[in-house]
Parts: sequence; C-alpha cells; structure tokens
Amino acid sequence: MKKRYLLKIVTIIIFSVINNVSALQFSADDIYTNNNGVEMTHIQITNLKNLGYKEDEIRDMFQDEFDENKNLEGKVVSSVTKYYKTETYIPTAQDTTTSINYFNSDLSISNSYEITKEEYEDIDNQVMTLGLEENPVNTEYKEMTASIIKVNNRYRYVNTVRWKKLPTWQQRDIIGIGFDNKVYGISSTKRLTAYFTYDNTSDSNATTTGTWELSPTGYGVSFKWPNPSFGAARGFLVRMYFEVEKNTTDPINVLNAYGNYRHGKSWDNNLICSFSVSYIIGVGANFEDKYDNISTSQATLTGIQW
Repeated sequence: MKKRYLLKIVTIIIFSVINNVSALQFSADDIYTNNNGVEMTHIQITNLKNLGYKEDEIRDMFQDEFDENKNLEGKVVSSVTKYYKTETYIPTAQDTTTSINYFNSDLSISNSYEITKEEYEDIDNQVMTLGLEENPVNTEYKEMTASIIKVNNRYRYVNTVRWKKLPTWQQRDIIGIGFDNKVYGISSTKRLTAYFTYDNTSDSNATTTGTWELSPTGYGVSFKWPNPSFGAARGFLVRMYFEVEKNTTDPINVLNAYGNYRHGKSWDNNLICSFSVSYIIGVGANFEDKYDNISTSQATLTGIQW
C-alpha cells in the first residue's frame, strides 16, 4: 500500500512539472531548445516562469537574458495588466513639386483609451499596414503589464508591453517604471529587450540598448525600433526590468511599480529627447505632441515587512 501511495505522489509531481511546460517540446534527453537555439531544462524553465516570463517569451528568449535568470528563484507577488486601443488619423498632403500625395505625420491626431480584456481578446492578430486611401484612420492595440517579482531578498520591477496590432510608426518609443522614494533602482540590474514576434520563428534583430534615464523616481529607456528580420510580423514585444533596494532604515509595508509607455508618432528619426520617469513619463514641451500618452499600469504589493 505504501508503494502505491508513493507511486501516486511521484506521478503527481512529475505530471505537475511536465504540465507546467507542456507547450514546449523537449528532446529525448529532456532538453528544450528555443527559437534562438538556447537550451533549457525543466527546472530552468520553471524558474523563468516563476520570474513572470510567459511561454512565448521563453520561446524567443536570447542567451544572455536566459543566463542572467535561469538559476534565480523568484515569485510574482503583484501584476496588473491594462489594455489599450489607439485610433490615429493621418491626413494626406500634396508635394508642391511632384504633386504626389503623402501622409503628413506632423498633423496626425491620436486618441488612446483603455478597453476591457474581453474587447482586446476579440481583436484578431494581424499585420497593420498603412493603406493608400486618403486621410486614413489606423487602429492599434497593445497591452501593458507592470509586475513586482520577489527575487531573493530584493524585488524586481518589470514592465512588459505587447503590441497586438502594429502601429503605423515604428521609429522610437520610451518605456519606464516609476517607483516611490522609499526605494532606489539598482542600475547594474537594468535590462531592455524589444523584438518583433512571429508564429513559428524568432527575430534575431532585437533592440537591447537605448538612452536610459536613471532617477530617484524611476527608470526609463528611449529605444529605437529594430528592423524586422522577416515580413508579416505578428506583433512586437518590449520588456524592461531592474531590481530595487530599500532607501530607508524604516520597514517598508507597501511597494508600487508604475508601468509607463510613450509611443513615438512620427516617421522622423529625430525623436530623441530628454524625459523624466515617475508615475508618468514626461517629455519636453516640443515633443509632447510627438509621443502618444496612455494611462499607467500600477502594480502594488501590500502587507509586507521589508
């Protein structure tokens, strides 16, 4: 009878581990190789999931980010996702020399607002291209998830933005996370990853660098969209994170991570500007109309003694 119970317990444990990574295909020697050739074990994948990575992020993960996280033991302690719809009106103008019509991004008008998860999931994934019709309205969809992850004796703040319908402009964006003054960011732990997503392959042209703003109220990075390796991208993913440490000797009972994102609304390459990060991302007055503005996604952790 004891052997029977032991067999049941072992079976349950094995099933739980396999079920946790069931969508990922393992080789005969129990190794999963993702789209970028990164080899992972069951335990390492479980560690990544406990750090908040979704399976599609694991499938497209690059070697350096995997190496940084594969052995960490973490737990998602707070996570909030918001969904957004943006409608952009782009008028046409005529070149006085060639009489050819072109889209005038300087006169574009964008309106962004939150939608429900159900509305967001009803939208089919598809590539959004700007047509040749006069004065078109382009509709874009994205989601933003702010998370707090417990990693050892510290906390990691994560902001992940997923574009479900790609925007007209793919030049430069700003992503950031604001925090309260009882903590400070650890600059050596910051990371940015931005790449196009596809159904059955991975894009090697990821953006991992940008212009960082490291302040007492938040971290942010202005980055340039990479060129897609293939046509017909399904979406675009941007992820940034860093760890925080206490800025006080008093116990901390509440932590807040304010996820922010500003999308550049122009084909102009010269969208680099100074910016600030707190519970919002602020840009200079001359650039305010060149960046979209959406509401903050705020993750809050309460009831702690840190």
